[in-house]
Amino acid sequence: GCPVVGPSAPPAVVAKPKPSATVAKNTTAAVAVNSQSDQALVSPQPLSIQSSTAQVNVAQAIIFTSDAKEHERTAQILGRTGYVRFVPIAYAWSAEPKQNSALAVISFSSAGPKTIVLVVTYLASTRFTLSEPWLAVGEVTATAQTQVEIVESKLQKVGEPMPRDKPRLVFASCQVLPSTYRC
Repeated sequence: GCPVVGPSAPPAVVAKPKPSATVAKNTTAAVAVNSQSDQALVSPQPLSIQSSTAQVNVAQAIIFTSDAKEHERTAQILGRTGYVRFVPIAYAWSAEPKQNSALAVISFSSAGPKTIVLVVTYLASTRFTLSEPWLAVGEVTATAQTQVEIVESKLQKVGEPMPRDKPRLVFASCQVLPSTYRC
């Protein structure tokens, strides 16, 4: 309810024509098409290697693992958010014998610093919306390396048998634990 004061219709606006550029007959106007091409370089997360220890004796085994896992990254492509998924499909450790899994168990026959290299191959897939299916676009590799120190054992030389403790008929040494059974 409230009455509106004034005319019921707004006044008409009179448009004044602006002077325009004249185009001669038989000329063509060239329109430049603005080609929008945008690329985004999206790479997998940085790869790292973990070892069970940084220094071991010759012939001792070391366990190596990596943090390679399925993950997603995003990028702006032509003003839209694009999603890229990376799925690890192959592992290649630089150790003999060749090991092609996420985990490597390696031992060395000589002392010195040793470099271990891991190459992980990811299957890359993309999509623009969360409701779209993933579209495989190719494979991408990531590389990481680590170094371990292999030392000669003071107790054992290469090719010598491991020294063994003397057998005892008691639970512990009677000199260390005189209250041990049968001391």
